[in-house]
Amino acid sequence: IAIRPDEIREVLGIYNRHFGSVSVKTKYPRAKIPTCLQRGLALALAKVGIGGLLKYDSKEHPTWKDVLLATSRVRLPREAKPSAGWPLPKAVFRFLLHGGFIEGVPEEIKARSVFFALPKDNEIDALVRLSVEKGALTWENIYGHLGVSIGKAKDTSAARARAAEVWRLCIPLMGYMALLRNLNNFIEAGMQDVLEVAKGLSDREKVLDAKQLPFRFLTAWKTVGQGAVNTLGQDVIARVKEYLEIAADHAVDNLPLLPGRTAVFVDNSGSMSTACVSTRSIVSLAEAGNMLGAIFFRKTELAIVMPFGDCALDISSRLSRDMPLLCLAREIGAHSGEHGHGTNGTACIQSLGSQKVDRVVFLSDMQMYGHKYGDSHFGVAIEDYRR
Repeated sequence: IAIRPDEIREVLGIYNRHFGSVSVKTKYPRAKIPTCLQRGLALALAKVGIGGLLKYDSKEHPTWKDVLLATSRVRLPREAKPSAGWPLPKAVFRFLLHGGFIEGVPEEIKARSVFFALPKDNEIDALVRLSVEKGALTWENIYGHLGVSIGKAKDTSAARARAAEVWRLCIPLMGYMALLRNLNNFIEAGMQDVLEVAKGLSDREKVLDAKQLPFRFLTAWKTVGQGAVNTLGQDVIARVKEYLEIAADHAVDNLPLLPGRTAVFVDNSGSMSTACVSTRSIVSLAEAGNMLGAIFFRKTELAIVMPFGDCALDISSRLSRDMPLLCLAREIGAHSGEHGHGTNGTACIQSLGSQKVDRVVFLSDMQMYGHKYGDSHFGVAIEDYRR
């Protein structure tokens, strides 16, 4: 079950947490590892290249040292081919266990050690670039060691130039989601490169391959240009947002078309509009619901879309399948002045009248009521509609 390198550490961590006792010295739970689990972890570890080991190396328990201590006595299985070391070459084993160098240590480890020995304010010179090229570093390693916080700097123009230089080192190593989440940082650093990055994010094949949920594009769209000093101008921000709208459209391209007629009720009440989907998110529950409502409208054969509060408002005629997905979501959420801020679920069902639908979808926190607080007319309205 351990496919990615970090999953090896996770499997050991889960076993230790469930069956281990906390060590007084390390404050970390350890358990006696059964031979079958040791063998499985060792086999998975033997398949990991040096790049994967270094990418997921950290001080958080269980460390690679913990994994090696748990698996080092496992014999080389008969079906496995003999290698320079089991489960790892001796030089790599020694480095991960003790941090020391011996003969045969890979060039990646040497370059990585050189990089982290550099001062944090070191110029982005040939040595830095060579260390990045050879050291199997992640973009988090690079920016964490050499980057600056523009907001905390006394000389913001110098900090912005430094940040841009370091980000340019990072971008070739960043995956789709990392680029998407850092667009605003590129803007804050005054990087014209953000347009090329955003254009790349809008590529259909890249979007489908990345398998990002549409909410990620909504978050990025809201974040771009907010809270950052924009030295690039509003035209750049507008173009970046256009690329994000294109990407969001591609993100739902591979969803199948839902057959029949669907009634979609999207809760835009006060409770939905004031709470966010998580403590760190800037996307409200209502905005997430509106996004789902837009997807239903786009990917349903025939959709009746109604945002609701004190009453339900059929806005299907105001929507078009040609509208970008993010524009559809904003349109669904733009009518609070018409439907109020309550959560009248009964009004939703009654608004259907004699229209027959194949399914009814509620996108809500379900704090719904009938025509009067405390009434239970919602269930009655559903039964009446079914008749």
